[in-house]
Amino acid sequence: MEQKLSMMSNSEQQKLKPTIEEVAPELFSGEDLLTILDFADYLRSSKTPLRISGVANAWKAMCKGKAICYVRLAQPQYEKMRNHKYKWAIVIYLSHIREYEKSIIDEGYQDLLLSDLQMCGNCKLQCDPKSKVITILGKEISGICRGYYDNRMALPINDPDKAAINVIKKLLEIEKEYRTKAAKA
Repeated sequence: MEQKLSMMSNSEQQKLKPTIEEVAPELFSGEDLLTILDFADYLRSSKTPLRISGVANAWKAMCKGKAICYVRLAQPQYEKMRNHKYKWAIVIYLSHIREYEKSIIDEGYQDLLLSDLQMCGNCKLQCDPKSKVITILGKEISGICRGYYDNRMALPINDPDKAAINVIKKLLEIEKEYRTKAAKA
């Protein structure tokens, strides 16, 4: 029996380069699958298509040479080991968030963006969770993972529904505008 794409290791997926459209149906059905495929289609039509990343069951979209988002599907074989708290997630990279965070707060999007922050898990980055306090969208947060938030402002949204996807799309469009302006400056 042939191995499912979703169960392959990082190196196996790197060789085959499966698309999210090939892997997602192995793991999802119904509304979740439709939401994932709709988001992938949105990224492709907005000229930021997903490409396989260096992690199994994860794809990234690029804008101006840097990641603007990752889509990650939980790997069933590692769920217990990694203690995943999601079936799938979108991580958006809002490197220019400081320039438009007031509008995010005014629109009331901060709860969505702050609900799934990655806290320090004593990974290889050797953060000191007690000493790192940052302000994101007007809220002071301590113990946050340095790998996610130093310079690149990676904000994960776990198991997004259609309403969350619509917010993510708006924020990605705003971020792309700011990246384009910065590239021209």
